[in-house]
Amino acid sequence: MPEPVTAKQCDIALIGSWSWQANRDGLEWFLHQVCPHLPSNIEIQIAGPDGDDLLKDIASVNYVGFVPNAQVFMAGAQVVAIPSVHGSGIQIKTLEAIASGSAIVATSVAMRGIDRPPPTVHVADTPQVFANRLREQVENPQSAPTVAQQWYRDRGQQLRATVQANLIQLINVNATDARWQV
Repeated sequence: MPEPVTAKQCDIALIGSWSWQANRDGLEWFLHQVCPHLPSNIEIQIAGPDGDDLLKDIASVNYVGFVPNAQVFMAGAQVVAIPSVHGSGIQIKTLEAIASGSAIVATSVAMRGIDRPPPTVHVADTPQVFANRLREQVENPQSAPTVAQQWYRDRGQQLRATVQANLIQLINVNATDARWQV
């Protein structure tokens, strides 16, 4: 868990490698379907390589390109948007966003494989609801770093307990196996 950023640099942040088609499709959905539902005074920053062609005609966003530290960039946002519309596997980007301590609005696709997310994560799958959740988080910020830190501590304790229980079970099984007896 990084130390929380005390001063937020923008209202909404998105980050990704925009040359990857799954990320690109999510960004296009966000720009063309979600952004029209957001107030014009909300500041949106988009980071990551290969997005300049998508963003050249969008006046409501600030494209910052490559950032040296994705974690710091996400932590500097009031809310991180993860508008994934397709893909497979667990999204590392979603886990990194949770670790940033910022609030998150994500699609169900972005949350695949992540059970019991912290209460700082809000899931929305339609453009209007996605925009509403973003606006709510910008207007009514939560104490996201504290909540995210507690979630990480709880998940760490759960992991240790599961590993310990499985090791004990493995040792007990092996203790009855004649191959392991001296």
